[in-house]
Amino acid sequence: ILSIASHRGIVIKRVDRRILDSLSYTGVHMGVIAFARAPSLVTTTKQLLQSCRSRGESPLLVVIDDVVYEQNLGAIARTSNAAGVHGIIVPKSREGAVTPEVIRISMSAALFTPIIEENIYSALKAMRSEGVRTVGADMDGDELYTDANLRGSVAFVLGGEHKGMSEPMKRRCDEVVRIPMHGMVSSLNLSAACSILLYEKLRQDRS
Repeated sequence: ILSIASHRGIVIKRVDRRILDSLSYTGVHMGVIAFARAPSLVTTTKQLLQSCRSRGESPLLVVIDDVVYEQNLGAIARTSNAAGVHGIIVPKSREGAVTPEVIRISMSAALFTPIIEENIYSALKAMRSEGVRTVGADMDGDELYTDANLRGSVAFVLGGEHKGMSEPMKRRCDEVVRIPMHGMVSSLNLSAACSILLYEKLRQDRS
């Protein structure tokens, strides 16, 4: 880290560890803290879709129907960035979705893949106007996720950790798929389900 920082002309300052402890929002700094300006990201689904269109790219989005734990949102952001997702849409929250903990767990992916906070139904309306298909994931889905056509512009819609996807949200999806469960538990962790869906889409796109 010191070598890279020196090579790039980044100012290095050695301080007592207690100073790093006081600066760290999460208390997990591994002995290094960097100060940087966050990238400028889009703030609405409409802007995000316009950006995709201007680049000639098919939008790939993740929509979360309910409030999500920081650990799950951070993991979803990390996987989404790796899978080439253009943006994650979550409900508005009083505290704000992108917390220091989310950024840390995402390995900073949350700074590069936009997490947009807005009314979910308004976001879905904007997607529909741009021809983005909405594919929900629920244990009572109509077909297996591997049987669904996931190619092209898609937004995966996920429910909350406790109640799953709401009935009104299911009705607004173009289709609802399920991930097979063969053990004693009835559902997967939200970030695990998201990963499975995203990489099945990538597999279909490349096949």
